[in-house]
Amino acid sequence: MNVQEQQTIRKLLSRIERQTKSKNADNISRTNA
Repeated sequence: MNVQEQQTIRKLLSRIERQTKSKNADNISRTNA
């Protein structure tokens, strides 16, 4: 695997992680409300 592929995968993973975190935050705030 070359460097560019690794960077692309890392970007995708961090984007997915961010989306997951924001979804979880949404769910938590809805549950508490």
